[in-house]
Amino acid sequence: IGGVIVYSEKQAIDIAKMVDGKVQYILVDAEKKIPNDMSLSGEPANVERSVRETIHDSTLWIYKGNDLSVEAVDALLTQLTKKLIQGIGGSYISILGAGNLGSKLALKLVERGAHVTITRRKQDVLDDIVRTLNYIKPYYTTSSVKGTTSNEDAAKGAEILIGTTQGDPVITAKIVESLADQAIIVDVGKGTL
Repeated sequence: IGGVIVYSEKQAIDIAKMVDGKVQYILVDAEKKIPNDMSLSGEPANVERSVRETIHDSTLWIYKGNDLSVEAVDALLTQLTKKLIQGIGGSYISILGAGNLGSKLALKLVERGAHVTITRRKQDVLDDIVRTLNYIKPYYTTSSVKGTTSNEDAAKGAEILIGTTQGDPVITAKIVESLADQAIIVDVGKGTL
């Protein structure tokens, strides 16, 4: 098993050529994360397409990493709260980092009845995300998503704290001390602790 982070379609093609036929499966994250200027065609960068066109002998599996992470965190929290009669419902959950992963996770957890607070540095973007999540959640879901630009404020009294930032250690000792007793902490980002 190995993993590679690519920064251009050319890198993806070169790596696919190197491993095609030498491994049984090649997994490719289908999210489009490469800037257009790193594209070979001038169109939006598409690593999935480039690897599909290159692989002939190995089996190609396409997945979306952030969606897998959302499902994994949901399953983990389900197991960690299985002794609670209400499960996740009614829990106070804070998600530090409301990007793609944090926002998707917030929607999933609010749909399960959790009271979710998300954070993001830019207030105007945060307001848009909170408004959108509360708009698209099921009509009869009474819990809601709230937002703040302060990680410390979001964490106060939280029963579940989830870090989703990329390389920012946002979960500090001060934040941990402010959590509810027996709080669950999940680092689903990169180095949030």
